[in-house]
Amino acid sequence: MKYLLFWEQKEMDPTERAEFSRGAREERKDEERFGKVILPPHFYETYKGVTVVEIDDPKQLANRMALVAPYTRIKAVPLIRSTMFSESTEELGRA
Repeated sequence: MKYLLFWEQKEMDPTERAEFSRGAREERKDEERFGKVILPPHFYETYKGVTVVEIDDPKQLANRMALVAPYTRIKAVPLIRSTMFSESTEELGRA
Protein backbone atom coordinates (compact mmCIF):
# COMPACT_ATOMS: atom_id res chain seq x y z
CA MET A 1 0.00 0.00 0.00
CA LYS A 2 1.20 3.51 -0.75
CA TYR A 3 1.39 6.17 1.95
CA LEU A 4 1.76 9.91 1.77
CA LEU A 5 4.09 10.87 4.61
CA PHE A 6 3.83 14.41 5.91
CA TRP A 7 6.89 15.15 8.05
CA GLU A 8 8.14 17.98 10.18
CA GLN A 9 11.72 18.29 11.36
CA LYS A 10 12.83 19.83 14.63
CA GLU A 11 15.05 22.86 14.41
CA MET A 12 18.60 21.79 15.18
CA ASP A 13 22.22 22.65 14.58
CA PRO A 14 22.90 22.47 10.79
CA THR A 15 25.98 20.28 11.25
CA GLU A 16 24.08 17.86 13.51
CA ARG A 17 21.15 17.81 11.02
CA ALA A 18 23.45 17.03 8.09
CA GLU A 19 25.10 14.18 9.97
CA PHE A 20 21.77 12.74 11.14
CA SER A 21 20.19 13.06 7.67
CA ARG A 22 23.14 11.35 5.99
CA GLY A 23 22.94 8.37 8.33
CA ALA A 24 19.15 8.04 8.11
CA ARG A 25 19.19 8.39 4.31
CA GLU A 26 21.77 5.61 4.04
CA GLU A 27 19.78 3.27 6.33
CA ARG A 28 16.48 3.92 4.51
CA LYS A 29 17.98 2.46 1.32
CA ASP A 30 17.13 -0.96 2.78
CA GLU A 31 13.68 -1.36 1.16
CA GLU A 32 12.95 -4.60 3.02
CA ARG A 33 13.16 -2.75 6.34
CA PHE A 34 11.80 0.68 5.35
CA GLY A 35 9.62 0.24 2.24
CA LYS A 36 10.16 1.63 -1.23
CA VAL A 37 10.30 5.38 -1.90
CA ILE A 38 7.96 6.34 -4.76
CA LEU A 39 8.37 10.13 -4.44
CA PRO A 40 11.52 11.26 -2.65
CA PRO A 41 11.33 13.90 0.09
CA HIS A 42 10.12 17.33 -1.03
CA PHE A 43 9.87 20.42 1.17
CA TYR A 44 6.71 22.53 0.99
CA GLU A 45 7.66 24.82 3.88
CA THR A 46 10.69 25.33 6.10
CA TYR A 47 11.29 22.08 8.03
CA LYS A 48 8.11 20.51 6.55
CA GLY A 49 7.81 18.14 3.64
CA VAL A 50 6.22 15.10 2.02
CA THR A 51 7.38 11.72 0.78
CA VAL A 52 5.42 8.89 -0.85
CA VAL A 53 6.38 5.34 0.07
CA GLU A 54 5.12 1.87 -0.78
CA ILE A 55 4.81 -0.29 2.31
CA ASP A 56 4.16 -4.05 2.24
CA ASP A 57 4.23 -4.59 6.00
CA PRO A 58 3.23 -2.16 8.78
CA LYS A 59 6.57 -2.93 10.45
CA GLN A 60 8.30 -1.10 7.57
CA LEU A 61 6.33 2.05 8.38
CA ALA A 62 7.09 1.65 12.10
CA ASN A 63 10.81 1.25 11.27
CA ARG A 64 10.76 4.38 9.10
CA MET A 65 9.07 6.43 11.84
CA ALA A 66 11.33 5.09 14.60
CA LEU A 67 14.48 5.84 12.60
CA VAL A 68 13.82 9.59 12.65
CA ALA A 69 11.67 9.81 15.81
CA PRO A 70 13.94 12.05 17.88
CA TYR A 71 14.14 14.71 15.16
CA THR A 72 11.15 14.28 12.86
CA ARG A 73 7.41 13.80 13.35
CA ILE A 74 5.61 11.82 10.63
CA LYS A 75 1.92 11.63 9.78
CA ALA A 76 1.15 8.71 7.45
CA VAL A 77 -1.90 8.90 5.18
CA PRO A 78 -2.83 5.81 3.15
CA LEU A 79 -3.40 6.38 -0.57
CA ILE A 80 -6.24 4.41 -2.20
CA ARG A 81 -6.39 4.10 -5.98
CA SER A 82 -9.45 5.85 -7.37
CA THR A 83 -10.38 2.74 -9.37
CA MET A 84 -10.44 0.71 -6.16
CA PHE A 85 -12.76 3.28 -4.60
CA SER A 86 -15.04 3.15 -7.67
CA GLU A 87 -15.17 -0.65 -7.52
CA SER A 88 -16.09 -0.53 -3.82
CA THR A 89 -18.89 2.00 -4.36
CA GLU A 90 -20.35 -0.23 -7.09
CA GLU A 91 -20.08 -3.37 -4.93
CA LEU A 92 -21.80 -1.59 -2.06
CA GLY A 93 -24.52 -0.16 -4.28
CA ARG A 94 -23.41 3.42 -3.61
CA ALA A 95 -22.67 4.36 -7.22
